[in-house]
Amino acid sequence: MNLLQSSFQFRVLYLICFLGAIFLLLSGCQKEENEASEEALPVAGIAVDPYIVGAVFCEDKNTNNSCDAHEQLSTASDEKWNFIFSAALTAGSQIILQTQGTHNGVPYTLDSLKRKVDDTRAVQIVSPLTTLSATGLTDAQIVEMLKAVGLNNLTEADIQKNPMEGLED
Repeated sequence: MNLLQSSFQFRVLYLICFLGAIFLLLSGCQKEENEASEEALPVAGIAVDPYIVGAVFCEDKNTNNSCDAHEQLSTASDEKWNFIFSAALTAGSQIILQTQGTHNGVPYTLDSLKRKVDDTRAVQIVSPLTTLSATGLTDAQIVEMLKAVGLNNLTEADIQKNPMEGLED
């Protein structure tokens, strides 16, 4: 092999290594930007039973069924029953009711509404059915319990959905 071929191969190898290093650096930066933006995204929720105004929820990260001082709080649910957490939620945590709010102007008295956070990006519906699910029952078990008392039209998919959707107006 002559010196010219050796020099050319070295340059090609150097160029490949250089471009590879640039690619790795850029992809690493992109990943950090994506992770940071996911953490900063607010997460919306809806308080349903049928609808609750003024309810405040917390993200119970340690799942001790208590709103600890370091755990984030939502905004109070508004007239459209929406509340917002200002930061992303953690998968596996729970959303639990901290302040009960009102339903049709009457104080809401159920004090244990909650939901297990499975999908950290979806709107979080919190209802009595999601509360049953958060206690450890499967959606299939909940459907069977409801069928036993004559509610036969529910499916497993309905347990995590807004039961009032389409009935608001």
